[in-house]
Amino acid sequence: MTVAPPPAGAAEQPNPLGRTVEFNFDNREIDAAVEEKLRNDGRGLNLRGFRPGKAPLSVLKRRFGGAYLHDELINRAATMFNEAQTKEGAELAAASPEMTAKTMAQPYAVECRYEAIPKILPPDFAGKKFARPALNIGDAEVERMIEKLRRDAGHYLPVKRRAALGDMVTVDHALLVDGEERESGENRHWLLGGGLLGSDVQNALLGAGEGDAREIVIELAQPPAGAEPAEGESEDGAEEGEKGEKVGAEKAENEQRKKGVLRILVKAVNELQKAELNDALFKIYGVSEGGLEAFRENVRELLRLEAKQKLRALLSQRALDCFLIATPKFDLPRAMLRDEIITLWSARREELLRAGLAPAAGKLLPEHFAAAASRRVALGLLLSQWKLREGKEITDADAEERMNEMSGAYESPDAFKAHVRASPHEWETIKLALLEERAIEWVCEQTQAQEEQVPFELLLGA
Repeated sequence: MTVAPPPAGAAEQPNPLGRTVEFNFDNREIDAAVEEKLRNDGRGLNLRGFRPGKAPLSVLKRRFGGAYLHDELINRAATMFNEAQTKEGAELAAASPEMTAKTMAQPYAVECRYEAIPKILPPDFAGKKFARPALNIGDAEVERMIEKLRRDAGHYLPVKRRAALGDMVTVDHALLVDGEERESGENRHWLLGGGLLGSDVQNALLGAGEGDAREIVIELAQPPAGAEPAEGESEDGAEEGEKGEKVGAEKAENEQRKKGVLRILVKAVNELQKAELNDALFKIYGVSEGGLEAFRENVRELLRLEAKQKLRALLSQRALDCFLIATPKFDLPRAMLRDEIITLWSARREELLRAGLAPAAGKLLPEHFAAAASRRVALGLLLSQWKLREGKEITDADAEERMNEMSGAYESPDAFKAHVRASPHEWETIKLALLEERAIEWVCEQTQAQEEQVPFELLLGA
């Protein structure tokens, strides 16, 4: 169903969606049109050696005739191509065609090469099942969330005991590689059980007390995907040519095998002191009156809203995955896929730049996003044709109703609605979201999806 671009340097495979059409023209008609345009435009030209607007037609044809002929042919072919696309039963193009004018041909011709949008067969849901996720928010879930909020608003205090999971240890550390100090830090706070420490480091610190030292042999961490290597390190593949690429690959492999020695001095063990259930805590979460009961109800409502959003996202993923699996395989237009890959790659690159991480050569490549782009393009085509086949067109009235619902969450509903109406992109985003919701409900009906209670921790991390 999905198609990845060929590897760099690989021969381009035949495109099953590739199409070629040629438009032919009467030479005399085209030449007459070109001469007429040259005469009209020539009246405003100021060519050296001639009075303004008085250059002979023969000179204009010699100087500009080729370009005018090319433009005339391309413009006429574009008009004919667009008209052909509007005819009933026409094989629609996925993107604008590539046009080549044949000005030496008899007759004149323009060759149009394009990719057709694939014809997608209806899905077969026989044997395809998935569960509609559900979550009940009861008193137990509210109390667990309150405990989480107390932890989040709490603080750490030093204790005279051995470190355990959940503690924050204050440490000095130094990393040695080949006997040389690579990096170090003082008075760093490391959370045991927070998921940020490697298992070898965490295990070494569990049971450690104030003044204890630890020395651990660790695998060297690689830079984050897309980030520049640390100062003094070279990028893979920095050498030129085939030899350089081989050296770079070998170097990368050696780096992955290299180990370092991490020396740690524990300076303090700190235990989490959860925030008290009092007005100070309630105000942090927007409850200024009503005490504990008002706080509980506020937490309950927040849980309902968060659960609704996450359940919707999980349902969307499950239903649309089922839709894709149930649909007979189809090819993706390569132009659409390439555009989507670049869109995702660019977004990730901008994200890294905003985080202060400069994208590095070989660390963040467009092809890394081929799978995600393939799914997005496939779903877009699938929903588009499903909409036509099932008559699920989203009207402006539908979008208006959803926009009015969404505006209630904003401080100035009228300003939000004015923004949406002034932005074609925002308007289309609302219509696409509605289309996706209808497709999800349709898939649920086709598969008779049954409810499944999902763990509270899976959705809310509490």
